Amino acid sequence: MKIIDMHCDTLERLWSLEREGKAVSLESNSLQVDFRRMKSAGYVLQNFAIWVDCGKYKQPMEAYREMGAVFRRHMSACSRLAAPVRSSREMDAVWKAGRIAGMLTVEDGGILEGQLERLYELWEDGVRMMTLTWNYNNELGTAAAKAAEGDAGLTELGKQCVCQMEELSILVDVSHLSDQGIRDVLDVSKKPFVASHSNARALCPMARNLPDELLRKMGERGCVVGLNFFVPFLLPAPPWLRKNHASMEKYCTKEQILHAAAEHAKHLLDVCGSEGVGLGSDLDGITKNPALPGCEALPLLYDVLRRHKIAPSQIDRIFSGNVKRLYEQMLP
Repeated sequence: MKIIDMHCDTLERLWSLEREGKAVSLESNSLQVDFRRMKSAGYVLQNFAIWVDCGKYKQPMEAYREMGAVFRRHMSACSRLAAPVRSSREMDAVWKAGRIAGMLTVEDGGILEGQLERLYELWEDGVRMMTLTWNYNNELGTAAAKAAEGDAGLTELGKQCVCQMEELSILVDVSHLSDQGIRDVLDVSKKPFVASHSNARALCPMARNLPDELLRKMGERGCVVGLNFFVPFLLPAPPWLRKNHASMEKYCTKEQILHAAAEHAKHLLDVCGSEGVGLGSDLDGITKNPALPGCEALPLLYDVLRRHKIAPSQIDRIFSGNVKRLYEQMLP
């Protein structure tokens, strides 16, 4: 079993802990992701997102640069187990050496503050994927979390950003983007893109999950959707809990959660197609999922999918093959 995960927020956690004066290592820690557990589980590539809360930090590019430095320092300290990658050639070399590849991504194009020339800095830093929004509207478009207030989709600058990202071979990530924004990406883009950590809205009616209409079009385009482990994105909240859906994991059994994850995987396969589904755990960006508490739990998910009658060859595509195919196609 080989594992490629399109999204975790571990860098932001490391950065925040270090700012508090706490010593922490990416090799081994008490977070949801570290290289020792990834190695044991079978990981071959982890996307590490630089997530900057642009509503909190007045200089988001400075926070971005600090987290990038954290990534480079921890990757260097863990060079026995892992190495950063910027291209498909580097991925192959790292895998042949028996190490885990670490790829840098950005969560929230708001860090650009409307200055598309900053994409070149991201490219030089090794960023190979970026979500256009997070939970706020920004200069690029409407966030899924704000779409109920009015969904204007992508701005003209956002459309330009998509085109420029494609020219630079930075993958467009539509997780956190509104439905109309994703329709605009489908209209403007010429290449496949990803929803790195989103589930199926037909099974769990959250704005962050994707409707079948968009899942189907993305599958036809050759895109990949990453299965998210956040319990409120897996199971619909009962009416009495909807105002506090973030507490969902306290009211669900492990069996219910694993069954829901398998049902989302099956639904995504049905709608996106066999090559349109991957993994996007969102680990260290979510409250702990009691059934899938960290990277060490991925073999359990593999077994659950097998018990739900998904063929091993298809599970292998979900766990690594589909994302590997896309990265080899899209990265320099």
